[in-house]
Amino acid sequence: MEEAEESNEARLEEKKAPSNSSVAPEIQAIINAQIQNIQSDPNVPQLYVNGFTVMNTLTDFRLILTRNDKAVVHLTFSHSTIKSLVGIVSNTLTDFEQKTKSNIQTLEELIKNLADGN
Repeated sequence: MEEAEESNEARLEEKKAPSNSSVAPEIQAIINAQIQNIQSDPNVPQLYVNGFTVMNTLTDFRLILTRNDKAVVHLTFSHSTIKSLVGIVSNTLTDFEQKTKSNIQTLEELIKNLADGN
């Protein structure tokens, strides 16, 4: 029984810091360490969001995260940082969909399907 519990805990740990095949192993190790530090730091705020707005200028991208159509946080990214973020999130989401054999709909797809009655 203890072996099964340890095995489940190990799988949970793996899911907290998924490996991204497009990221070099040494970068992935840094990401994993950052994730562990953030998860154990009570001073890092945790927010739930269910929407967003994206804006860009010549020098940066701005991401406004919302909950129930009200702004929760405003983030500003350099172009290279947002491009890296988009790539990592996309790869992680694709990996999740493949592993769970699911298709997560975008907000636009949900709105269209609800309007169409699907």
